[in-house]
Amino acid sequence: MIDLSLMNAVRLDPQLDRVYVEGGATWGDVDAATVPFGRATPGGLISATGVAGLTLSGGIGWLRRTHGLCVDNLIAVDVVTADSRLIRASEGENSDLLWALKGGGGNFGVVVNFEFRLHPVASELMFRAPVYPEERANEVLRGWRDFMVSAPDEVSGLAEFSTIPSDPAYPESAWGVRVLSLATVYDGPAADGEQATEPLLKLGDPVLDFSDRMDYRTLQKLYDGLFPKGRDSLLLEVDVSRATR
Repeated sequence: MIDLSLMNAVRLDPQLDRVYVEGGATWGDVDAATVPFGRATPGGLISATGVAGLTLSGGIGWLRRTHGLCVDNLIAVDVVTADSRLIRASEGENSDLLWALKGGGGNFGVVVNFEFRLHPVASELMFRAPVYPEERANEVLRGWRDFMVSAPDEVSGLAEFSTIPSDPAYPESAWGVRVLSLATVYDGPAADGEQATEPLLKLGDPVLDFSDRMDYRTLQKLYDGLFPKGRDSLLLEVDVSRATR
């Protein structure tokens, strides 16, 4: 086990078109550095997720339909090999190693630096999240699937099955109810996103609705409570955002 947690620096290029991330950083570290400048690179769904592990596995995030996976935005890496060499891998240098690292895992060496492409991100995004009773799942999932087929590329979403916890943060009438949540993000101005995702509220009678406008950094932290550090959690997701494309 090699602990890189102290190597967590994040540095933006002056042109704001790329970001340099050390191997021990989390996506929370990246967002904290980039979002104040109106920029983001596709990260995961949990801010405490390590950049290295997610990227080298592909990396699904909220911006995937506009900008792809984490690994799609990887420009270059610095890798320490088993024989202690520090190797730069990019499209123009050791490109075969970069190709292997893009989805091949971390068995080719220890990546100590990542270089990612940055993209503009709106100051306020629309997060649409109606919560439907599980017994309506068949009907709701079909409606959600049909919506996603024709939705603009700015819309990324997932369907999540879960149980409302007995927590004062939720209405007591919903405690213990098994539900299907349609968590959806519009990568663009919130006003446009509110209109584009409104059909998701009309697939039935929601038990709850967590829809709101928020900045990207806040969005990245929404699910942190479901995945506390040091404790395993199970999240069953269905992603058909491009199933018919």
